[in-house]
Amino acid sequence: DNRKAVEAYERCLQIAPNFTIARNNIAIALTHLGAETKTLGNTPEAIKLYQRALTFNPQHAEALYNLGVAHGESGDLNQ
Repeated sequence: DNRKAVEAYERCLQIAPNFTIARNNIAIALTHLGAETKTLGNTPEAIKLYQRALTFNPQHAEALYNLGVAHGESGDLNQ
């Protein structure tokens, strides 16, 4: 469950905020949660999740790609 994974990594990062593996893994979990959310039809919330993923790993390719697709599908091509 991606929500539980995000919660676990958040707890980890409270203790060790610069732990690179946890930062990468929370970005992955948030990206997967965003994809699930978008599949359920909530593109604005998915965009927020992708953006949040990128705060943990700005180079996370899947989050960047999914964010671009979500903006394109929502008609917001200026993002």
